[in-house]
Amino acid sequence: MEYYMMWVAEYNEAWRDRGKQSVNICENVFFSAEEEVSWNVAGYLLAWRVAMAPEVGSVEYSTRQSWYILKTGNETDITIQFLKEQLYLLEKGGSS
Repeated sequence: MEYYMMWVAEYNEAWRDRGKQSVNICENVFFSAEEEVSWNVAGYLLAWRVAMAPEVGSVEYSTRQSWYILKTGNETDITIQFLKEQLYLLEKGGSS
């Protein structure tokens, strides 16, 4: 859980820093689709690690596009859905 919270803090700090550089509050914090997908995948993997802990029932993980409920039993379906979204982001060049 500690590493996931560190990742969340880092993402939030990057979002705040980027927001200071732009007048558009909705602007994406990432400079490329590859960077966005890398952060999404890192967060997704960390969220799954937390979700697999015996004392955790499920974890909500979100990207700019979707929300995912990570819990034992839906590993394959939810991961395929997540990966398809990431492929789409790469193909279209990001979410901004």
